[in-house]
Amino acid sequence: MSHYVFPSEFIFWSKNALHEKHKADLLPKIYANLEATENKQRGTWLCNVNTEYFDRTNSAQKYVELITDSLYPALDLMFKEVQHLRHPTVSTIHEIWYNQYDATGDTGQEVHTHPESNYSGVYFLELSEPNATVFYSQVTAVNKTASPSKETKFIKEGDILLFPSNLSHYVLPSKNQRTTIAFNINCSF
Repeated sequence: MSHYVFPSEFIFWSKNALHEKHKADLLPKIYANLEATENKQRGTWLCNVNTEYFDRTNSAQKYVELITDSLYPALDLMFKEVQHLRHPTVSTIHEIWYNQYDATGDTGQEVHTHPESNYSGVYFLELSEPNATVFYSQVTAVNKTASPSKETKFIKEGDILLFPSNLSHYVLPSKNQRTTIAFNINCSF
């Protein structure tokens, strides 16, 4: 019999039934904005990813409103299917940004977490190769009970991936162009 004492390391994914609509709405907006954001994160991130980062206080609404009809249902499904999670009374997407990885083969993302949030997520808006997101477990790395890393090559375009924000993760370099919408979620319990 299995028993989960502390469900702090998991990943959850689901299909976005509205993917084609969201892709048609969002991708042109992102491509139109790429030149303005080309060097925005240089010097602050350790990678060469074209991104625009928003929070609730500015123009995030142009992205949030287009996809909340998919993100919140995915979050609800996660709370229904992942055992032993505390169910929040309120969940709020408080940060959202896009990442556009080009096809040069040198745009990945360094190992990081999202310490100011409860959960984080990635919506795979444009993906034409196996997904390159890798999760890294500090727990299994220290006690060597299992492999400390988990690749997510099974994730496809249109999937929404959710995970605890303190779970370390990174992105391997792309061989093809890849566009994601990342977001952080705060919960009240």
